Amino acid sequence: MMRKETGDTKRMNKIAPPPLFRRLLSPCAPRLADPRQREAFREHLLSSAWGGVSNGVIILTDVILAKALGAPGWQITLFATLGPAANLFSFYWAGAVQGRRKAGAFLLAALMGRLPLAALVLWTASPALILLSFLHSVATALLITAANALYQTRYPEESRPLCFGIATSVGTAAAIATTLGSGLILQTREQSYPWLFALAGLAGFVSAYHLYRMEADRNERRDMLGWLRIGWAALRRTLSPESPARESRPTLMESLRLASRTFRENPEFVRFERNFMLYGFAFLSLIPVLPIYIVRELSMDYNQLSASKGLWSQIGLVALSPILGIWLGKLRPIRFTGRIFLLLALYPLCLWISTIPLIHGRVDWVYAGLLFYSVAMAGVNLSWTLGSMHFAGEEEASMFQGMHVALTGVRGLLAPTLGYGIQRVFGSAAAFLFSTALFALAGLLMLKQDRDLRNGRASGT
Repeated sequence: MMRKETGDTKRMNKIAPPPLFRRLLSPCAPRLADPRQREAFREHLLSSAWGGVSNGVIILTDVILAKALGAPGWQITLFATLGPAANLFSFYWAGAVQGRRKAGAFLLAALMGRLPLAALVLWTASPALILLSFLHSVATALLITAANALYQTRYPEESRPLCFGIATSVGTAAAIATTLGSGLILQTREQSYPWLFALAGLAGFVSAYHLYRMEADRNERRDMLGWLRIGWAALRRTLSPESPARESRPTLMESLRLASRTFRENPEFVRFERNFMLYGFAFLSLIPVLPIYIVRELSMDYNQLSASKGLWSQIGLVALSPILGIWLGKLRPIRFTGRIFLLLALYPLCLWISTIPLIHGRVDWVYAGLLFYSVAMAGVNLSWTLGSMHFAGEEEASMFQGMHVALTGVRGLLAPTLGYGIQRVFGSAAAFLFSTALFALAGLLMLKQDRDLRNGRASGT
């Protein structure tokens, strides 16, 4: 005898995810009992997948500058500086999105930093690529700040790291496939890169749309036109001179004062960020060094470059993000981060080995370093995105994450130039050893902070 569906049953079936997503949801299903949480996770997966397609092209920007456009070293360093420096806008974004709907923020980011990438079809010079990459980074800082508050509200604390880890794996798998495919295209048609960036812009726009759907209530329009209407209305209310929303929006100075107060009231968060600052200097100092080294010293072709930037540097994110998400959920996040920083020190160490004269398999050592990088970055990605919530507690995480992202801009103003300077004066090997030492120091200091907290020796006590 067939059971007749009730109205509630029909509604549940209507929002149930399709079979593919049901299989992806299975590890989280026991912890996502609320159908709204499962629906949010489905949108998170879709946003990550489209974002991965976009990032799979964006990740090749530095090698396209070095190889296809023949950009000089100072332009590559400028690109490496402007990207992280764009995160300084998060000092403002954090205050601007706190306590507000995020639909307008997602639309602004999509219009400001995703769709404009298509302009490369008309303007193909290296300054255009650097400028549009900067706008992309400014928009990414806004997306990260706004999306972090969504992860806090849409997922229960115990399942948040695992859900984020699975979404990261999905996005990274899409990025790897896109990067390898782009490498094959560039190997035969090097000047087709503007069309690849146009595709990246469109995919990034769709990714932001699914973040809107992740936030939207069930009684709101959830189609693309609905997002454009709701998001544009939110932007008009914020930007209108007569709008109460504009009057309540914090100025830059007010946002900075709020950030300063948050730092004063959370000394352990300051200590955590100090350790992350050392990690960031180690990481960002290599951004201009690595493409110059692998393109001009090792003379890699596009197939090797796409394998380096796509497969070897990201495979660990696909395989380990969900596993490390479970680990992060069970371990103390500061200790977790310290161990990951120590593992990450093997990345520049392998790059340094590849510079040793007469060493066998120099490219293989680069691949090995990038493999260590991808494994460690699976953990860093989780800690970087979710670690600030550990200090936020019951407060909205957007302020903590906004400051966390903005400090990337502070080190981004200095670290790439420092790394490039070391490479120019002392050689690539010295730059790799400098990075190795900073990663190790950051890891040891993070582990010391964890021990102090465990033993009751918190900052200021």
